[in-house]
Amino acid sequence: MSLQRTAGLVTGLALLLALADMPSGYYRFLRVLVTTCAVFLAFWTWSRGRNLLALALGVAAILFNPIIPIYLYRRSTWAPLDIGFAILFLAVALGAESDKDNKHTTP
Repeated sequence: MSLQRTAGLVTGLALLLALADMPSGYYRFLRVLVTTCAVFLAFWTWSRGRNLLALALGVAAILFNPIIPIYLYRRSTWAPLDIGFAILFLAVALGAESDKDNKHTTP
């Protein structure tokens, strides 16, 4: 399993887990995880010409960044964002696997 796929899967699942009632420390950890993986995957997707995907990951990095946090105080506001970004990270994970498969094919 590639590092990109692992980063996408772990982050996507962590975002879905955030929908449950978790302690505040989990959400601080989630900010670090999402920001780190979003920046890493944004550079990776950009290098493969997937600029819109890289831009969406950049938005995730800005929204979840722990250094200058953006506070959306209600869970009802964060929930759709968590779901949407979870789908994004899981899609990147699936795309990472298909990129790996495409490397082994000859034209």
